[in-house]
Amino acid sequence: MRRRWPFQQQGLQVQAFSPQPSIPQTSYAVPIAACVTTPTLPECQDGDTALATYNGGVLVASDDTVTTHVEFAPSGSGLNTSASYARVATFPHELVVAASRNALLTDPNGSITGGELLRFFNGNAFGPAHRVPDSKAGDDGYFAMQKTGSTVHVFFLSRRARYTVYQETTSDGVHWSPLTPYASAVASTSLVPVLGPLGTGVLDETAGTPVNAQPVLDAQSVHVAFAPARIRAGRASVLHGSASPPMAQTTVLQRLVGGAWLPVSSTREDVSTGAFSFTVRTPGTYRAVVNQHPGYFAYGYSSPATLSAAP
Repeated sequence: MRRRWPFQQQGLQVQAFSPQPSIPQTSYAVPIAACVTTPTLPECQDGDTALATYNGGVLVASDDTVTTHVEFAPSGSGLNTSASYARVATFPHELVVAASRNALLTDPNGSITGGELLRFFNGNAFGPAHRVPDSKAGDDGYFAMQKTGSTVHVFFLSRRARYTVYQETTSDGVHWSPLTPYASAVASTSLVPVLGPLGTGVLDETAGTPVNAQPVLDAQSVHVAFAPARIRAGRASVLHGSASPPMAQTTVLQRLVGGAWLPVSSTREDVSTGAFSFTVRTPGTYRAVVNQHPGYFAYGYSSPATLSAAP
């Protein structure tokens, strides 16, 4: 649960129950019961919160509008008992953005214009903070995060790019994928990723009217090149290519004619390498297109490759 402004609360409550409980579950834990007050905020303040499961345990993060506190209850410790939760981290001047599995995303100094920090929990403590890359335009905000498998997916809005949604991924916080743009979410101020094991699913825009959802698909990369790229009239060349990830899928060869891409032929890529090839006799501009498992993988388009002919 994410709340931007302070609320007068009396701690966070966590309740765990089996998928098919035999009796109603009435007990609950209060893992972060301590409430910090200051001379300027004399009343108990409870800000943003996040909860994640890790190795069968529960990781809970909450901020008091100034500092983020994180507690963890390991598997088998009694998740509905407050005493099972132990403080594992305190991050001053950071607010909670999201938690997923062992990943925690925080907002330094309460900023909503970028600079988010990503950390990983190892069961005992958190590792170093990694700054999440922003778009070149800057002024990014409304960050969201979900971890699937070993990959962390981070989403945010770019205010200087017409509130376009961007996604970037990492497995270690050090190496990041290029930014992937999606559609605008100008009517929303809250993003909620709902991704499956492959990292595909939807991105809900929950704080807008109407509530929209954008599909999140796995990307495919396709590379092609002619060998040779220049032939004698009447001769043939071979367009060599490869697709990643390899899926033994159908690859379509297209030719640019009058500003439109028209299909020429198709083939199957190699199941282990993703390699494919086409024999081409007609000079022109070509590209290869792959599409497998619609709804899970996006179409993959190669860059154009041109075959020319000598008289």
